[in-house]
Amino acid sequence: ALFMNFEQGTNALAGIKSQPILRWTDAKKVLTQLRKPQAKEIFDTIVVDTASIAWQLCEKYICQRENVDSIREIPWGQGWGMVKKEFSEALREITMLGFGVILICHDKEKSTDMHDEDGNPITMVEPDGPRQMREVIDALVDIIGYIGVEFDPVTKESVRYLYTRQTPYVFAG
Repeated sequence: ALFMNFEQGTNALAGIKSQPILRWTDAKKVLTQLRKPQAKEIFDTIVVDTASIAWQLCEKYICQRENVDSIREIPWGQGWGMVKKEFSEALREITMLGFGVILICHDKEKSTDMHDEDGNPITMVEPDGPRQMREVIDALVDIIGYIGVEFDPVTKESVRYLYTRQTPYVFAG
């Protein structure tokens, strides 16, 4: 796998190949390299870490291209459309080149209208990032997984769980 590092964090992972991404133009340069046949001989999967920072850099790129300080300055919501198009086309190109794509997100808590059996409100964890980013990703991905860590009071150890189905507490599917 090739990690497109939009944030630091892979330093603790031995033996991985990573490319730091500081600007959206860096991501576009990686896409150019992935078009070469040699890239397919070396990599089969591209990991985007994290998708929300990739989205932020894509948004900043559109703002600079359109000479505005905020995406909201582009009239009639066209700025959001430009960001969605740029972001979507980049991710889609990776898949069309034959690579698998893994998008990593942090989580955020979201209030729900549900309550547990004791009447306490249920808070769900879901991927972070703006709604527009999630719409692009949801249309592209096959699986949304959530890795949770829970403390086992019997063994006194932390246990990791991979959720691949949605629960009242976890967004997945």
